[in-house]
Amino acid sequence: MLPFDTIEEAATLLGRNLTVAETMWFKYSAKKSDYYLYCHNILFLFLIFSVVPLPLVFVEMMRSLGFDKYKIQPKVSLSLPEMFKCYKDVMRMFVLVVGPLQLVSYPSIKIIGIRTGLPLPSLWEIVAQLTVYFMIEDYTNYWIHRFLHGKWGYEKIHRVHHEYTAPIGFAAPYAHWLEVLILGIPSFLGPAIVPGHMITFWLWIALRQIEAIETHSGYDFPWTPTRFIPFYGGADYHDYHHYVGGQSQSNFASVFTYCDYIYGTDKGYRYHKKVLRKLVMVMWCYSSVVVTDPGGVPPNWRPLTDEEKGDADPLVGSGYGSAQLDPKQSATVAVSQEIRFCHKCKQFKPPRAHHCSVCRRCILKMDHHCVWVVNCVGALNYKYFLLFLFYTFLETTLVSLLLLRVFMEFFNEGEIDETPGSLAATFITFVLNIAFTLSILGFLIMHITLVGANTSTIEAYEKKTSPKWRYDLGWKKNFEQVFGLDKKYWFIPAYSEDDLRRLPALHGFEYPTRPDLEPLQQH
Repeated sequence: MLPFDTIEEAATLLGRNLTVAETMWFKYSAKKSDYYLYCHNILFLFLIFSVVPLPLVFVEMMRSLGFDKYKIQPKVSLSLPEMFKCYKDVMRMFVLVVGPLQLVSYPSIKIIGIRTGLPLPSLWEIVAQLTVYFMIEDYTNYWIHRFLHGKWGYEKIHRVHHEYTAPIGFAAPYAHWLEVLILGIPSFLGPAIVPGHMITFWLWIALRQIEAIETHSGYDFPWTPTRFIPFYGGADYHDYHHYVGGQSQSNFASVFTYCDYIYGTDKGYRYHKKVLRKLVMVMWCYSSVVVTDPGGVPPNWRPLTDEEKGDADPLVGSGYGSAQLDPKQSATVAVSQEIRFCHKCKQFKPPRAHHCSVCRRCILKMDHHCVWVVNCVGALNYKYFLLFLFYTFLETTLVSLLLLRVFMEFFNEGEIDETPGSLAATFITFVLNIAFTLSILGFLIMHITLVGANTSTIEAYEKKTSPKWRYDLGWKKNFEQVFGLDKKYWFIPAYSEDDLRRLPALHGFEYPTRPDLEPLQQH
């Protein structure tokens, strides 16, 4: 219950006006006890257990509509009565164990200091605390889960949860009553160590259960947003754990997979399949950067002129020819008419094009000449270069995690299982790989910043103190200029047909439509 009688009194004590969210919270909770607010978790859990798995039930019933290709174990199919029986068992456990546990655990919430008053936490505070909660719960749950796969733990407790070798959404909380109590400990540790607001606590309980349902969904959907969370296990990773059953000694991850990587329990075949996919993506992106022309200036290109405005053709009346140009006179015209001219190529060049001394030609929106790909990075292959950096970073990070366990053994002489030579080689490899990973990360962050500002490495040095970069259209349009408009192609080194046709405009270039000039796509 809030220690304020009115909103004005709350604003006076806070020294400021209440935000919209704080006003809504005051109106709802001012006259309600803390115990009543805490018991909202019972309603939230009931709704989550009952409602969140329903779309998965629909998908299971409508597999003939094309959802079957996303089923991880396509040969296993549960009928509607079987899924309803699972739900009834979960609700029975909810009424007998989960609900009463929520009712009697309120004193512990008061002891650790979960608050219900004002001010409300900021969005960043909520996100930071939820991240900590997930990390603590994941680490603690890993060891409890691993213990439950021991002979005694599995036979007496955990085997109930593994009755579903092909898990479904309703089976996420399906477990022995003692396992429900034991796994409540990891969920409580995060708020106990980093106590926050009651709203944060509500979000934590809700998100943790939704994540468990998603992990036990039995479907690996390509549009699932959790696929983009680093080291997130997901349904495909955890499904293998259920597929193997009681004999499984791998893929114990609750949310993230880093513990499995560090402690060597990451031997699932689906995990190795994903590693192979990352290697394929690295090689695909690398080869695309190497073989793709970065984009050259079309022969005889010249700026568009507007006759109605009285713009003169820079090639008429100047004494220039397309092959014979006076560098001094051309420079004068270029400055006076804001026309850029390359003295080495002996032709005009579009905005944002630069001459590469290695390739000996002007490159459209040139970023730099990369010795690692033996090619310029420009308008037409910049996306491929960024993806190459991204997948290389993911791959080197994964390798570092795989080597971490052996690296740690280097300092534990009593636990070394390898020869001194191989251990020393692994130690050196780990150190070098970490250094390379950090270097790639810094390079990737720099280029992400450049994409967000719609600039290149060369332009970043040229504009210097410019107060407003004229090509900056906002982060969304800047991103689309590099990666295209079709989201399905954002993470692969390719463009859709529509984006290929729009590619010049996407990169901010406008070319005259003239029969004597070749289109950009042919270069």
